[in-house]
Amino acid sequence: MARHAAAALMSVLISHTAAPPFLRYTAQAIDQAGLLRLAVIGLATRSDDRLMRLLAHSGWMPALHDLLKRKLFDDIPRQRLARYSRYEWARLLCGRLDRSGKLTDWLWDQGTRAFDRYAARQLRADDLAFGYEYGCQALFERAKAMGLRTVYEIPSAAHDWYHDLLARELQAFPDLLTPLQEHTDRLQAERSARRRAELQLADRVLVYSQHVVDSYRAEGVDVSNFRVINLGAPPVAERIIGTDPGSGPIRLVFAGTFGIRKGAHYLIQALEQFPAGQVQLDVYGSWALSESWRERAARVATLHGPVSFDALQQALAHAHALVLPSLSEAFGMVVTEALAQGTPVLVSDAVGAADLVQTGESGAIVSAGSSAQIKSGLQQLSEARGRWSQMREAARAAAQGWQWADHGRAVVNLIRETEALA
Repeated sequence: MARHAAAALMSVLISHTAAPPFLRYTAQAIDQAGLLRLAVIGLATRSDDRLMRLLAHSGWMPALHDLLKRKLFDDIPRQRLARYSRYEWARLLCGRLDRSGKLTDWLWDQGTRAFDRYAARQLRADDLAFGYEYGCQALFERAKAMGLRTVYEIPSAAHDWYHDLLARELQAFPDLLTPLQEHTDRLQAERSARRRAELQLADRVLVYSQHVVDSYRAEGVDVSNFRVINLGAPPVAERIIGTDPGSGPIRLVFAGTFGIRKGAHYLIQALEQFPAGQVQLDVYGSWALSESWRERAARVATLHGPVSFDALQQALAHAHALVLPSLSEAFGMVVTEALAQGTPVLVSDAVGAADLVQTGESGAIVSAGSSAQIKSGLQQLSEARGRWSQMREAARAAAQGWQWADHGRAVVNLIRETEALA
């Protein structure tokens, strides 16, 4: 799509240290609107990078190649892309060796702060600063000193709100506590203070769901400058390849870090209540519960660990349903990925993407933090076996109704709204 000239002289500097997949769509939309001056990104890649060409042609390290392909920014011209990746590379390498996670966490923290300082140095006098939670305090401080507007993107629920939720879960399930959680708990106050400082400097706050807004409101935050923009769905599959469950077991897929925040322990409890063979669960993603739960999980699920993006999409397409019973999920991109494949979903009401799900049509929504609710939701799905084809079509329609282009237009509108503030 052609890059259109901006109606005003405003330009945008957007910064993010980790380059999640959705950032590519945001940066592309801002660029196509003629507003992007610079995208400052940590570990971003391009197909014509020497390393990417080597990995593509040699077939070496396919897992690394798959990871880096998800960070491609080919649609952003090189002159509008600034990369600061040294800490992200160190964190990736350390993550392979650091069994406790503490060194990886330290690298993430220090790298984010260094990246923030680098991004702040790139600001110019006619920029709007578009920053990401925990990585933009220096950027926003410099922007305000220069009299510039700021947009703050928050990818999760309020930090202190979630910390209190996690504390309640650990009180109820003390065997879920891990050494890494004890470590990050000691850093809670300092890290929350940084987030609060960023929030106070924001003219507009972009969040992905009402769930996030509600968590901040519960903390007493004035949310009048918050704007909800759901993340987009990928293009819908041309045809549905998944089958209906018939009279056999319902095949479920869970995708993501299998830990407390995702409600993994409640899912295990729910599945333990079903007769063997009635429900099958495949888990794709890293293990994040305490080791004491691994044996219980293995009895009710197949733990595949992390897989490539393409492999996950195939699993979603062939599953009867996705299950995501999170205790707190700002959005949940895997939900829209499943819907786009025509796969119904079972999600909790604490999943932001539940906004796109219609119970009884494209899936089911259950209350968060309850194994009984998950069991009931699975029973609802089981009773809907005769309507599975209709549910698959409804899932595709839900994904078609809010694509990445829709998300991008909404972000550009938010930027223009912010720039127009008196």
